[in-house]
Amino acid sequence: MWTLKITDGDLTVNSMNMPETLENSEKLSQELTEWCMESLGVDPLHPSYGSTLQSLLGQSEDTVNTGGREALQTAISSMMSMQSSEYDQHPEYYSGSELLINYSILPAYSHMNASLTFPVLCTLMSGDTVVLNPTEQTN
Repeated sequence: MWTLKITDGDLTVNSMNMPETLENSEKLSQELTEWCMESLGVDPLHPSYGSTLQSLLGQSEDTVNTGGREALQTAISSMMSMQSSEYDQHPEYYSGSELLINYSILPAYSHMNASLTFPVLCTLMSGDTVVLNPTEQTN
């Protein structure tokens, strides 16, 4: 029901040099970010892990907007499928506040540095809804 917090690819530690952890929607947010930022197919044991978002770098905003939405939908669907399978086998690994049961990709918005953010409205097993930004910056 918790995972280690990762910041910029490294474990995050507190002032006592102990690893920080994440739970609930923060855990889900990190998991979704990892799915989106990792290239699809890099994990031979989990071929559906990752996304094709990296292939959009350097493309026009229209291409990134359309392709990003499609890549994000595929990654989220794959993640939900894996979560569901893991939950069926080991429900103790998840709380209702980190298990995604439905989602909607909200309209992307641009930043001044020409990057796009794709917010995702998530419905969790607990009944809560949260907005996550898994693709913080896609240039």
